[in-house]
Amino acid sequence: SEHNFSANPPGAADDWRQLRGGFRMDGNRNVAENWMVQGEVYRGFNGETLTTPVIPATAFDETSITYATDMEVKGADLLGRWANSYAADAEVPLQLYYDTISRKETIFEEVHDTFDIDLQHRFPLTSAQELVWGMGYRLLKSDTAGSDTYSFDPNRRTNQLWSLFIQDEATLLPEKLVFIAGSKVEHNVFTGAEVQPNARLIWTPTAKQSLWSAVSRAVRTPSLNEVDARTQVGAFAYQYFDDTTFSMATSRNTIQILGNPRFESEELTAYEIGYRFTPVDTLSFDIATFYNDYDKLLSVVSETPYYTTTPAPDHTVMPLRFNNDMTGKAYGVEIAANWQPTARLKLLASYS
Repeated sequence: SEHNFSANPPGAADDWRQLRGGFRMDGNRNVAENWMVQGEVYRGFNGETLTTPVIPATAFDETSITYATDMEVKGADLLGRWANSYAADAEVPLQLYYDTISRKETIFEEVHDTFDIDLQHRFPLTSAQELVWGMGYRLLKSDTAGSDTYSFDPNRRTNQLWSLFIQDEATLLPEKLVFIAGSKVEHNVFTGAEVQPNARLIWTPTAKQSLWSAVSRAVRTPSLNEVDARTQVGAFAYQYFDDTTFSMATSRNTIQILGNPRFESEELTAYEIGYRFTPVDTLSFDIATFYNDYDKLLSVVSETPYYTTTPAPDHTVMPLRFNNDMTGKAYGVEIAANWQPTARLKLLASYS
C-alpha cells in the first residue's frame, strides 16, 4: 500500500483524492415487470491524522505520537433489482447486492466482502386487509491485519445473517380504525435469534383528526469491534522506589479495551402516542410523545492487570472489556405546525 507518513503534522492533513466509475441499466418486459442493474468501482486515498499510544521507556518519555498518513480505499459494488407488480395492489420485489471494500492504513488493514439477497411480497388478504412478508440473507467475510495498537482476534471471520419479517395491516372500521402488527426475526452468529415485534393503532374519529399509538421492540446486534477487537487507548509510566533493590524503578503501563465474545444485543422497547389536527387543508398541528426503555447497553468493565514483555519494553497491561451492564430510559415530547399558504410557500415550526 501507499502511505505518506509525517510525524507531528502542522495541519489537519484531511485532503482526499478518489477515482470512481459506474454504470446503470434499466429495463422492463412489460408494464408490470421491470428491472435495474447498477455498479461502480473506486479507488482513492483519504488523508487522516492519527494519534496512537507509545509505551514509554522511562517516566519522562512521550506516551503518544501524532502523525499524518494516507488511508488507501478501494472497492466495487453491484446491485440488481427486479419487481413484478402483478396486480394494482400486489407486488414482488427481489434485490441482490454484492460489495467488496479494502482499507489500508498505518495501524490497520481490512477487506470486507458482502453478499445480500432480499425478497418481499405484498398482497391483499381481503378488501380490508393487506399483508407484507419477506426474507433475507447476508454473507459477510472479513479479513484483517492489525498492529499493537489495533487488531482483531480472530483476524478472519465469515458471518451469516438470516432474516424473516411479516406485517399485517387491517382496517377494523372503514376510514376510522386501522391496526398494524408485525415482527422481524433475525438470526446472527453472535447472539442467535432476535425477535423484534411491533404494533400500531391509528384512529381517525373525524376527517380533521387522527390519534395513533405504537409499541415496538428493537435490538442492536454486536459489531465485530465489540466482539473481536483489541484497542490500545493509552500508555503511561511512573517512577517508584523498589524496596528490593533500594533504588528507583520505572513502572510502564498500557490501557487496552478488549472485545467480548459473549457480548449481547442492546435492547429497546419503545412506546409512542401521537395526535394530528388539521383545521384546514393548508394547516396541520402534530404532537407526539415517546418513552424508550433500554436494556443491556454497552459498558466497559475493568479486569485483572497482567505483566507482559511483548511488545517491548516490558510493561503491565490494564485491560478493560466491553460488557452489557447499563440500562437507560429516554422520554420526551415533540410539537410541530405545518402551514402551506401557497403552492410555493411552506412554513414549518417545531419544538421538542
